Amino acid sequence: MQKQDELPPEAITGRDIARVLGRWWPLMILAFSGTVVSTYLLTRRMPLVFEAKSRLLIESSVPASVPPGLAGLLNGVASSPLDVELEKMKSRTFLKEVGLQAKVKYSPDELLGKVICTTKGTTPIVEISTRGASGDEAARMANAVPVVYKRYVDREASSKSSQTTKKLREATKVLERQKDAAVQALARFSQEMGTSDPSVLFNSRAVRTVQTRGELEESIKQAGILESGIAEARRQLALLTPTKNISTGYALIKNPLLDSLPNEINQKLTERKLLLDDFQEDSNEVKRIDLEIASLKEKLERARQNAFTSGSKGFAMNPDYAAAQSRIWNQLQEQQTNARRIRENRSQLTRLEAEQRRLAQRRTRFEQLAQNAGRQRALYENSRTAEIQTEMARITKLPNLKVLDAAQASGEPLSPNLKLNLALALALGSFLGLALALLAEYFFPRRLPTLAEDPLLALPQVGGVPVLGSVPAAALPGFSSGRPSLELLGARTEDALREIGYSLAHREPGQPAPVALFVGTRTDDSTASLAACLTALLLHDGLRVTLVDADRANPRLHRAFGKPDAPGLAEA
Repeated sequence: MQKQDELPPEAITGRDIARVLGRWWPLMILAFSGTVVSTYLLTRRMPLVFEAKSRLLIESSVPASVPPGLAGLLNGVASSPLDVELEKMKSRTFLKEVGLQAKVKYSPDELLGKVICTTKGTTPIVEISTRGASGDEAARMANAVPVVYKRYVDREASSKSSQTTKKLREATKVLERQKDAAVQALARFSQEMGTSDPSVLFNSRAVRTVQTRGELEESIKQAGILESGIAEARRQLALLTPTKNISTGYALIKNPLLDSLPNEINQKLTERKLLLDDFQEDSNEVKRIDLEIASLKEKLERARQNAFTSGSKGFAMNPDYAAAQSRIWNQLQEQQTNARRIRENRSQLTRLEAEQRRLAQRRTRFEQLAQNAGRQRALYENSRTAEIQTEMARITKLPNLKVLDAAQASGEPLSPNLKLNLALALALGSFLGLALALLAEYFFPRRLPTLAEDPLLALPQVGGVPVLGSVPAAALPGFSSGRPSLELLGARTEDALREIGYSLAHREPGQPAPVALFVGTRTDDSTASLAACLTALLLHDGLRVTLVDADRANPRLHRAFGKPDAPGLAEA
């Protein structure tokens, strides 16, 4: 059962909405008409906005004829990221120049919303979209952006080139001073060493030291071989028996060094005269050849002391014995010569090693000075090359911008869109009219008629309670429990019955007592149990209830209260 003209919020039906629309339709029409008319008038009064678009390609390639070293310089601003270039196009200075180029009277702040530059992904294509009061104005602004951007790029490249050239010139001057200082330090060191190229002296003395060490090692090895040969010859000589009649003959041979050493000395003297043409008397080159001449002269003096060397010995009676003695004699002479050579090589190696130790620090200093001079020369040459390349880049720089699509004047405005605005106004007006009708119904509800105005209200009203369908019959207590009790109900069933009881108990003043009709389609006790439980709930809430069991053939309601069979009216 339900109250007249009052429904819970969740129970509003289409019939109630139709009643509200029928009552407040003038208000809805007024709101709908006002919305549409105001939208139309505002749209007609809005200024027209036209749009134009152009596309700009920012190339980053360099002509094939340009040397690879200039590729980075000739790339110009094209090597910058595109987002940086877009930010440049949004600057006030750039937009102000666009306004002057397009001959429009907009401030840079206004142009910031009218000139939009975007890119798609990583492509070097800039989409330029402009909006103006006319199609021609929008097209002028869209075509002015590439022109201004090209001038902007040229000025920026020229400024960067000038700044780079200036910095390179300053760096070149500094590097030139450092290079001259390094070269002068190297020249002073060479002058102190007494030679134009100290590396030749260092290398020659090092080679001489290595050669002397090799000769010494070879002489020591030869000494061992001679010692073994002499021992072997003496063992052989001990096995031979000499005879009595021995005729010996000695052959004296002139020492060959007496002929070869003067030739070598004369050759060294000739070399010394030639060296004096290029070096001073106290230079290391002249000193070195003087040492060699002195060594040769010393050898010649020793050779003159032993002008003749013994030849072979001949034994008439026992040639084997004579041959063994001759071999021992020759090997002893060679051993003496080798020992003298070892002493000379050791003495010379000692002097050379001491000289190498003295020259080691000077050689290290020379190498440092030479490396520093070479590095300063390379830096200076690189700076000069970069300066020349920068100037060439400024002169031979080619434009790297290309307009793909120029903007065309459009005859159709972008906004306002009258058709779209009217469509939105129709939807908004309908929604606004319905909302106003519902608000009016809420704040100004319909007045209920009294009994004097409508006598039919005195009749009892019978209606269905939809929430009964959510009460499962299995959840209701059976008749075996005697009188119905709320303790036997489940929470879900009790909530449903309380909702029904609330609808029955709350009514407007003057409204007749409600009547609830419970009808069952099955022959079980579900209908009677539901009526009994609802009665118990209403009695618990302090309401007076009258029960009527309309089943005269098989009444069941009396059994729920433990009463004898008594179909008809009953009060609880």
